[in-house]
Amino acid sequence: AYQMSIFIPPSDVQEVWWTPILPPALIAVTVSMTIFPLSTGLMVSLDPFCPLENIDIEFMDRKPNFWAFKILSRLHKSRLVLPESRNSDIEYAAFTDGKKVQVLIYAQDNDYGKSEKTEIEVEINISAKSVTAQIIDNNHCNPKAEWEALGSPDILTKSQVAEIKAKTALKAEEIPFSASGGSTIVKLTIETNDVILLSLE
Repeated sequence: AYQMSIFIPPSDVQEVWWTPILPPALIAVTVSMTIFPLSTGLMVSLDPFCPLENIDIEFMDRKPNFWAFKILSRLHKSRLVLPESRNSDIEYAAFTDGKKVQVLIYAQDNDYGKSEKTEIEVEINISAKSVTAQIIDNNHCNPKAEWEALGSPDILTKSQVAEIKAKTALKAEEIPFSASGGSTIVKLTIETNDVILLSLE
């Protein structure tokens, strides 16, 4: 018998729309992302017959949480040991391939209504020649904001879809820094639930 849900009895018929094409790890992440809003009383749409032209489907690979997974997939293999953050709202981790250094900074909070900005200074004990940042925030990797800027249309044209995808792709941007005495300093402003990946070369 196929057990489709813990809330209904088993069935001898396997629903075709539920046949997963995702790897087990991604299924686990997707399920947890669905259960959390339900547990907090938020409304979640679980329509299995969502048309392929639906906006959510069209931009599935452009949502901020998927870009966050893309960042994680790009981290160097060797993680550096760092002291604990002095700000409990901001976490960080550093990685290296032996030559280049990456610093991942994030300010996760389950309160979606929270929006606090913090000025931070990151000092790394290498003398960098260039520093780039890949950013996920309200102004980067945010297709919803671009969709709203177009007037929140129910149906998007192909050119609008292409425009939104181009504007919300994860990009590495050069940012200002200072390097002297064998160390590099980067000053940033991070807001609640922002994700920033610094790359130093």
